[in-house]
Amino acid sequence: MGPHRHVTSHHYVHTFNGRQRPSVVGRMILDALASGCPECRRAWDLVAGEHDRLSERIAEIDALAPTPGARLALADPPGFDAVAARLEEEIGLLQDERRRGWMRDLWALLRLPAHRRAGRIRGAHRRFRSVGLAILLLDESRARVRTEPAEAENLAALVPLVLRRTPTGAPFPHPDVHALRVRAAAHRANALRIAGDLPAADAAFVELRAELAARPLAEPAAEAEVASLEVSLRLDQRDLAQAEGLLERALLLYREAGDDEGAARVVVHQAMLLNERGRPTEALECLDGVGAQLELADDLYQLTTAATLRVLCLCELQCWEDADRILASNLDAYEALDDPHAAAVLRNLQGRIALGQARYDDAIEAFSSSRDACLVVERIYDAALSSLDLACVYLEAGRAADLKRLAAELVAAFSSRAIGRETLAALRLLARAIKAGELSTEIIERLRRRIEAERAAAPVVRG
Repeated sequence: MGPHRHVTSHHYVHTFNGRQRPSVVGRMILDALASGCPECRRAWDLVAGEHDRLSERIAEIDALAPTPGARLALADPPGFDAVAARLEEEIGLLQDERRRGWMRDLWALLRLPAHRRAGRIRGAHRRFRSVGLAILLLDESRARVRTEPAEAENLAALVPLVLRRTPTGAPFPHPDVHALRVRAAAHRANALRIAGDLPAADAAFVELRAELAARPLAEPAAEAEVASLEVSLRLDQRDLAQAEGLLERALLLYREAGDDEGAARVVVHQAMLLNERGRPTEALECLDGVGAQLELADDLYQLTTAATLRVLCLCELQCWEDADRILASNLDAYEALDDPHAAAVLRNLQGRIALGQARYDDAIEAFSSSRDACLVVERIYDAALSSLDLACVYLEAGRAADLKRLAAELVAAFSSRAIGRETLAALRLLARAIKAGELSTEIIERLRRRIEAERAAAPVVRG
């Protein structure tokens, strides 16, 4: 959309003096608000297709004004409140109707198998062509990404298809379509990351960065969101230098946008980075600074992410009782997520604490449960790492028989899974070291690093 005409003092003077119809200023104010304010723009888009009817209602204000050439009173003309109330009521009805239409389109797509949705959109004549539907698809993708990452990726990939079909021309083209398309691309890449396909997620973010270099975003909050999502990938890849740069940029942009909640999420990622660099005390100080904001936001995922990080830092510092207390105080949040992977993370943390307190039976039970949960949700590399945790418990507890049993089961349990050769070789080395009586914590940690490195580079095999 090109620049709007500014509403200057002479427009008001001409209106007061009766030299200009009141509806002219009304339309100019609407244009100015829709051009400069994203919320006003979204409200205007809610009545897309009904702009002519709205213009007719605005023109009714002219009938309430004095005859041309007569001075207009500064107070609202008689009947103005009734017209305004009627306008507000009609806009509300139109908004409700259009939202119902978007929801019908969304549910029509959700009922289809994922591989048929794009074709359904392309083949439709009048449906599946609104910014509102694109926003609902992105919201649905974000809601499902933790428990259904493949579904979340598919839904995010539909957003650009819908936007390409959406009219955005005169008189009020939508200025946020580019930002919405970019956000959807970033969330699709994040879904690939959560599904475990880090190379595909990396390729998606590289492509997105090239697009943003050619056409930057005008919205700091949207650009911060993209950077923040990419941070998670770089942390998973152990690319700490790139993660740090992205975090600094995201924090600056969120603060520029006045988004305190977004800034708090970035600080949590900064704490992750500090812990990865072996600075758990500083990481805890970061988390202390945003704890109140995270609780006010009432975001269960962010709460459990921060709690997980606190526990990991406290375990690094061997503050086992403090770690146990933090975990116990957040059990309700983990359970409320209703996420099998979150349950696996919880059990792994419980295992770490139990091992640190030499409660070996509890540690074995927790790590076994974490491994089994990871296998159920196809987090094979995480399951392999939990097997290393089990080996660590057996070694420290001096349970040679349990170690030998683990060695006998290990390779067979993972050889039929979609796992990389390096990880399978690491598990064979673990089994060999156990059988030879040569297992040590140093060997376990070396094998852990090999598995983590392959996990960061391994693509997901898709059926």
